[in-house]
Amino acid sequence: MTETKTVVTTKEVEMIECSSCGQDIEKKDAHYFKIKYFKYENSKYQRKSSGQTDGWVCKHCVENPISLPVMYRTLGKNTNWGDLALAIASLAFTVMFILKSVQMLLLLIV
Repeated sequence: MTETKTVVTTKEVEMIECSSCGQDIEKKDAHYFKIKYFKYENSKYQRKSSGQTDGWVCKHCVENPISLPVMYRTLGKNTNWGDLALAIASLAFTVMFILKSVQMLLLLIV
C-alpha cells in the first residue's frame, strides 16, 4: 500500500480588480489596456486637450466588456468653467425643485 501526503503551501500572488466587471483576478492572467482621448475645443486658438485612462481587464472582458472604464477629468488650466457653472446651477435648481415638492406634499398631508 502506498502512503500519500497532502502538502499545503502558501504562495503570494498579486491580485487586481478588473476595470470592467470588478472581479478580482491574478495579475498574470489580466490584460493591460490604455485609452487615450483628444478633444478639440472650438475657441479662438483651437486648443487641444487630451487625457488617458488605463487599467486591467480579465480574459472574459477582453472580448465582451461589461462596462467601459471611466475617464476622470480634473480641474486645471483646460477646465471649461462655463460647463462647470452650468452643472452647479443645474444641481441648485434640482435641489430647489425637490424642496418645493416636499413642501407641497406637506401642505397636502396636513
